[in-house]
Amino acid sequence: MKNKKIKAFTLIEILIYTTLLSLVTLFLIQIVIYYNKSSRTIDQINTLQIRINSALAILDYDFTNAGYTALQDGVVLSRFYFVNSNGQVVDNNIASDVRKIILTNNGFVDRVSFNYFELEENNLAFISNATLLGGGNAAEIRISNVNMNDPDFKNVWPDPNDAESSAYPVIAYAPDSNGNFIGVLFYITRVQYNPNHMQHRPLNFYGGNLNKDIIKNYLLSNSVRLIKPRNIFRLNYYVDNNGNLIREVYNFRTDNPFTRDAILTNVESFNIEVALDQDNDNQPDLDNNQEIIWFNSIPNGLEDKVAMLRYTIVLRSNIRNLMGLDRNPLTNQGNDGFKRLMLYRTVTLRNIVNPSI
Repeated sequence: MKNKKIKAFTLIEILIYTTLLSLVTLFLIQIVIYYNKSSRTIDQINTLQIRINSALAILDYDFTNAGYTALQDGVVLSRFYFVNSNGQVVDNNIASDVRKIILTNNGFVDRVSFNYFELEENNLAFISNATLLGGGNAAEIRISNVNMNDPDFKNVWPDPNDAESSAYPVIAYAPDSNGNFIGVLFYITRVQYNPNHMQHRPLNFYGGNLNKDIIKNYLLSNSVRLIKPRNIFRLNYYVDNNGNLIREVYNFRTDNPFTRDAILTNVESFNIEVALDQDNDNQPDLDNNQEIIWFNSIPNGLEDKVAMLRYTIVLRSNIRNLMGLDRNPLTNQGNDGFKRLMLYRTVTLRNIVNPSI
């Protein structure tokens, strides 16, 4: 019986198999690495897109409301008075000033500042029939044709003397002899539900006697309307030295900032153009070709005539020659090797729907 000859692997074959196995393993590792990188890239893209969408929603909302002073019943105030942080009555046609949009051009990064009234989306926040009660040591208003004991009403108009409440602003307004509406920013410190009264008391709060006097002196009609604003803002948008698009919110009365947020990062440019409504026809002005006329800056004296606003933002990646950007929204590469994305939006201001006086 013959013995079978067992053939062993030669050294060369072992080296070849080992090399092939190493190549296959390396290839599999590269696949895993590429998959992980792709997953991270997709996550980064999704995060970036979510942040961009959120920032654009905020910008569109703010710019749409820029300079908006119309109240819940559609009235646009001709004049607006309030007591500032120094205890002085501001009476220099502030309603027109509130409608102004201040645009400062700084090359690639513009700065814009504006105010708007943000109203409560609740019909109970509007009172159409009230009477001023003069005299005494408080500015007092009697409310008519409203059941102030209704729980829903109390929820909107709480008594600041309750433990969970505090003084809050309202706008009292009435027409003058020419039919133009005058408004006063007034602070409620006490609500008496049974006699249907609202008061500003004590007088050392928020302007003292002046809060009483501006009601008595400037609302010439005894029949007034009241509205409770959610907020009265002054907003400021600009790009800081670190490339962040900053949204600053200011206290209307004191003009002190109370929030400052970076809503976008890696901002290379932020430019704004405006269209005007100079003839108050509730439409943006057109040229001879019936095209909207756009301005890079707002002409002096026309800051309260802005009808439309369009803005352009350029974002830049923070890594040169970043891999995997074929699927990244930052697709436009410049000569410097950085990827960029241009955002472009146009908004119509609410004042074009409720035109200013």
